[in-house]
Amino acid sequence: MPKVISAGLAPAVSVRSTKRTKVALAQSLSVVDSSSSKLFNLALWSTKHLAQYLGCSEVAVRTWRRTGIGPEFIRVTPRQVRYRPEDVQEWLANNTLANTSQSVRQAR
Repeated sequence: MPKVISAGLAPAVSVRSTKRTKVALAQSLSVVDSSSSKLFNLALWSTKHLAQYLGCSEVAVRTWRRTGIGPEFIRVTPRQVRYRPEDVQEWLANNTLANTSQSVRQAR
């Protein structure tokens, strides 16, 4: 049975392989160019979607959240966490390095 991936308002996409999963996720979480400014769709990302977007494990994302080094998040319920795409992009921009001798700059 193929997996179904859905991100916010994007339609569910049926996929059968890892490569297709990444393509479907990239399409559903894509950046839309509007009036010369890049805007993300209004969907909030789950831990799973963020992990797939970053190419890491969900455990890594949870560890970053618990230790305070990951992107800012929204606690929807006591057991549900979501991420704003713009917060993720800001976190990535603040943690971009030119070489390995630089230390990571914390966004907070």
